[in-house]
Amino acid sequence: MNLTKFSYSSILILIAVVFISCKKNDIQLRFVVISDIHAGAYRSHENLPRTLKCLLQKEPLPDAVFVVGDLTNNGWPQEYDELLETFSDSSIVPKDVAVYFMTGNHEFRDIIRNSETYPDMTVCDSTFGHDVRIESVTPIERYKEKIRQPLNQYIEIKGYPFITISMTDGDNLHGTMPDQEVRNNLYNDEALKFLSEKMQDASQNYPEKPIFLFSHLGSSCTCFGTFPQDGGGQNQFSSILDNYPQTVFFNGHSHFPIGDPRTIHQAKYTSINSGSASFPSGEIYYIPNPLIPQNHYPEVTEGLIVNILSDGNVEVERWDTFRDEEIFPRWHLKPPFNSSQFLYAERDGLPGPFFKDDAQVTCFIQGNNLIIRFPKAIDNEVVNHYTIDFLNEDGDIFYSGDKFSDFYLNSQMPGVYAIQIPIGKKAFFKLPICNKIKIQVTAVDSYSNKSKPITSEPVAIPSVFLRESL
Repeated sequence: MNLTKFSYSSILILIAVVFISCKKNDIQLRFVVISDIHAGAYRSHENLPRTLKCLLQKEPLPDAVFVVGDLTNNGWPQEYDELLETFSDSSIVPKDVAVYFMTGNHEFRDIIRNSETYPDMTVCDSTFGHDVRIESVTPIERYKEKIRQPLNQYIEIKGYPFITISMTDGDNLHGTMPDQEVRNNLYNDEALKFLSEKMQDASQNYPEKPIFLFSHLGSSCTCFGTFPQDGGGQNQFSSILDNYPQTVFFNGHSHFPIGDPRTIHQAKYTSINSGSASFPSGEIYYIPNPLIPQNHYPEVTEGLIVNILSDGNVEVERWDTFRDEEIFPRWHLKPPFNSSQFLYAERDGLPGPFFKDDAQVTCFIQGNNLIIRFPKAIDNEVVNHYTIDFLNEDGDIFYSGDKFSDFYLNSQMPGVYAIQIPIGKKAFFKLPICNKIKIQVTAVDSYSNKSKPITSEPVAIPSVFLRESL
């Protein structure tokens, strides 16, 4: 009887402890961050509603949505109309959710299109085709007319400061990044003055709290997508932000997948890439030497949900919005926001990836192709790619290439990779003068840590393919 009473009391105490613990970590403020919608581009009319429904139908309902640039694909009126039609649909974006927009480089693409240098230029990748009518207004005038928001905003939400900064210049017709000189002039003096003044104000009026900053281009050499080889950074914010370690800077532009652990970066402040709500960039940006081409538009859309908890911690959820799957682990930013609690600084990705003990590479000839099969490797974060080495009979590498792991497919990422390599007349490398070759596979993570390789048994190459490859 006493045991029963003790057990019952223990259960009540346990429930109380759990309740208090949960109460302590209640979500006090919640917001969504998305980037690179590209309204008017390939499947944008499907991708944006899906992304917003995924992120806004989670409990509790977010207080706000921040869209960090490239709202449209070309800055055209029709594209803005498509964007606003989606955001004005209360079945997609509830009326109580505030939405804050800012420009990206694609909002400026018709500047060159309107130039006398290209009087007959009509080529574009917009679904609106050639029927577009270019108005005589500037891209910034069009943005203000359609969006009806200031270019730059300073907002307080539930006692926390938020700053948005719009780009004031863009890129060329084809969407490639401009050269270094132009990249330093994508935000005008007014935007930089606004950023400087509001950062100072936020640091004084919101002491010991993070300052949430949003803009399309991240600072160079911070998070994944902002390095010179990525073509996605700018050098205009650093001199300001370096003074504020409490900055949490959300940016976009690169379309790089947020499953990569380098998407969050902490050094002098925190920088986070928001992925893309339209499509990811090609694998050429993720791996050094692609072995085979990748689908240009894989089925991937992404976004972030950010929670501010009652204990002051900030929690970042990453979402694959195409599959409605959360990408783990969640990231945590802890007070005091002065760099002493930076959990993601100077990471090396160790331990490196590895294959299971029974992992094997198999390969065989099928028609005019060499088929290579191997299982996925295991990593504490993600395997970024696999290096495929082709070895001759002496064990020397005569060709090498990389296969992207497709980690951004999440639950649909293959458990076994099957690669089809053309040989003979359509081969993209020469076969050595030997009867047999071996295939060696090495897993590589995002920090270039490598697994021990696994190697196939020798595979015989029919002499006809040897002759054709000469």
